[in-house]
Amino acid sequence: MMENTDIFLFTKNLTADLYVEILEKTLIPCAQNIFGDSNWTLLHDNDPKHTSNKVKLFLDNNNINYINSSEWPSYSPDLNPIENIWSMLKQKVSERNPRNQKTLLKMIKEEWENIDVNIIKKAIDSMSLRLNDVIKNKGAKTKY
Repeated sequence: MMENTDIFLFTKNLTADLYVEILEKTLIPCAQNIFGDSNWTLLHDNDPKHTSNKVKLFLDNNNINYINSSEWPSYSPDLNPIENIWSMLKQKVSERNPRNQKTLLKMIKEEWENIDVNIIKKAIDSMSLRLNDVIKNKGAKTKY
């Protein structure tokens, strides 16, 4: 059971404003619940909405460590542990065969709540292995 995290569901297009709302209402509080006062770093991709001045200002004003987009490949699922969680969530929801948007959103929330927080922690803890594999493979695809 996912006791220390929540999911932010939305049906409109992602904008920098919406991303800040997601960070503020869900992602940052959940990260703080999981990691407490320990040092953690936000990883997001090079999507312009993620790297906008508005988002950078929000993160800086809230003392959130993050990796600058110029330091990270634009598309790097091997280096983003959330991709494994999304894949698992997608499979679980797909197996339930939702028939409409309302049911889909309900099932996503239910399946998210059933994910053990330790699975997420394990994915995050795999980052050093992921980085080593990407370096070893000279940027080519890895097992992750």
